[in-house]
Parts: sequence; C-alpha cells; structure tokens
Amino acid sequence: MKNEIRFKWYSLVVLFLFSACGSTSKISLESSADEQMAASQYQKALSLYEQRIAELEQSGQTVSGYLYEKAGKAALNAGDTVKCEQHFKLAVYHEQASPFIYYQLAVFYQTSGNISKEMMALEPLELKFPESEEAIVMRPRLFQLGLISDQPEISLKLWPSMPEMHNNELILTDYLRANQKVGLEDSCNKISSRILRLYPDNTVALEWQAKRYYNLAEDRYQREMKIYEANKTHRHYKKLLGELELSTEDMKQSLHYFSKLWKLNPDPVYATYLHNIYARFGDEKMAAFYRKRMK
Repeated sequence: MKNEIRFKWYSLVVLFLFSACGSTSKISLESSADEQMAASQYQKALSLYEQRIAELEQSGQTVSGYLYEKAGKAALNAGDTVKCEQHFKLAVYHEQASPFIYYQLAVFYQTSGNISKEMMALEPLELKFPESEEAIVMRPRLFQLGLISDQPEISLKLWPSMPEMHNNELILTDYLRANQKVGLEDSCNKISSRILRLYPDNTVALEWQAKRYYNLAEDRYQREMKIYEANKTHRHYKKLLGELELSTEDMKQSLHYFSKLWKLNPDPVYATYLHNIYARFGDEKMAAFYRKRMK
C-alpha cells in the first residue's frame, strides 16, 4: 500500500515538473523572439513567434492578438509583406487588432489599389479607435474614399472631425463634391464661395458658381416670359422688365465665372455656355467667336 502511494506521488511530481518545463519553454520561446526583435534580427524573431503561435494552436489554446501583431511586425520589418498581412488579418479576425494593424493593412491595400479592402481596414479604425494617431492620420484618406466609392455620406460624416483640414484645397474641394452628390445646394453655394475666397482659380468651385448663376438667370427668364405670354397686360409687362433685369444680372455673374474658366481651360463645354450668354445679350460677334469653339 505504501509503495503504491509513493508511486502515485512520484508520478504527480514528474507530471508537474514536465508541465512546468513545457510552460517555461513556451515563455522562453516568446522571450527569445522579443530579444531577436530588439536586436533587429527580424527573420529569426518571426520564426520564433510563428513557432509559439503553432504550439498554441496545436494545443487548442487561444492565440492572443498581441502575438499575431508581434509576428506581423517582425514580418513587416523583415520585408515579408505577405506574412505580415496574414498575421495582421488573423488579429482582426479574432477581434484583437490594434490601431496600428488597421493602419498598416490600409497602407498595403492602398499600395495595391484595392479600394474596397482599404475601406474595410479604415472604417473599423475610425469606428473603434477615433482618437488614435493612426485614425487621425488616415481620416483624410477615408474622407476621399467616401467619394471615390460613391458613398458621400461617409465623407460628410467625417468632415466635422477633421477641422485641421478645413482650409486644405483638395479636401475642401472634395467636401464640395460630396455635398453636390447628395444635392445640398445651399451648402454648395456657401462652400464654393469659401473656396474661391481662399483659392480663386479652383475650377470645381468656379464651375458650381458659373452654372448656378446661369441656371438662375435662364430659369427666371423662361418662367417670366411664359407668364407674360399667357397674359400680355401692362402690369405683367412692367413686372417682366423688372424680372429680366434680375435675370441679366445673374447672367453677368455667370459670364464672369465662365470667362475665368475659359482662360484657365478653353473647354468646348465652357464655349457653349459663353455662346449662349452672348447670344442672350445680343452680342453676335462674341457669340460667333465661341460658336466656332463649341466642338
């Protein structure tokens, strides 16, 4: 009986020592990888991290996201972008990705021109870590991707959170485009005016104002002529003259903007508008000049 008890006790001690050695071995494996990273031996570090990950996976244990991140960073520093992406994606899959992981994945996908995947990296970065340095740096890019992917609502939602970019011509112009896409005309009027105060030669803002005043003038002209033709009284004629004066003033504003656009870029589209304006003013010489340049 005593021998049997001694045997069981001995077996338990051996099992405990074996388990402790195994645990120590695993901890040492990761520590060794950390040491190799610190020594800039990135390929060796990557190999050791992957060994540790394999051990955990084979034993059915959970691999922490930070370990995938360590392996990914080792691969990144070693120049192995394929393995870096694999490890970072696993961290995302296990919902343990840091801001840096989302940032780096977005960089990979931007480099490869994969817009949909780039957005899949940047949107959770913005959602989960809006105050992180990575999110702040990449916010203008996500803002632009909202337009590129025809999702202007993304850009409009981000605008208030990037005040440092509100005077940037490229971003401000994209903000105008986003408002155009969702049909916010009053906002477009204000934004385009702001752009032109800061950047007088901005063609997107110039076009908006040129077409805006052209349409105001043309719509007023057609509307009031129709009313007068339906009831040609002295009172309506007097009102018509007043409305035509307003229409002429709007058309002059349009002429100002289209003339500037023409100087910046003699596009046939601008020539068409300029022809119509001069024809409305009865200036046949200038109308003929632009008529020749409409095609």
